[in-house]
Amino acid sequence: MNIKNVLKEKNFIFKKSLGQNFLTDETLLGSVVERSGVTKDTTVLEIGVGAGTLTAEIAKRAKKVYGFEVDQNLKPVLEKTLGEFDNAEIIFKDVMKVSMQEIENMLGDEYILVANLPYYITTPIIMRLLKKQAVAKQ
Repeated sequence: MNIKNVLKEKNFIFKKSLGQNFLTDETLLGSVVERSGVTKDTTVLEIGVGAGTLTAEIAKRAKKVYGFEVDQNLKPVLEKTLGEFDNAEIIFKDVMKVSMQEIENMLGDEYILVANLPYYITTPIIMRLLKKQAVAKQ
């Protein structure tokens, strides 16, 4: 599926304010997921789903992928790009406004993060996950 054609067909307009940058290179997407260690037994958290290209690649290999996306305008794009995957669930919320408890209630105790993080939340999200990890070890 050519993502550029899907975006055009669905009249999607990029929002600079959201730092939208969609990965489209299939070789790169496959490599990212392969190196992440995702298997059929893995639950995955993805932040910044975008057009769903990485999500689709994850869904091919994972037990379940929960993706957070803040841009509601991507719904028609994601319906097209992820329609064939029943193991991909997109949550249209700002992940920074969702408690870690709510995320863990959804995903369970064991999950991995695989994401092309939006640049404006990279540091806050990494710090949040590291703090959660530090608290869990106490």
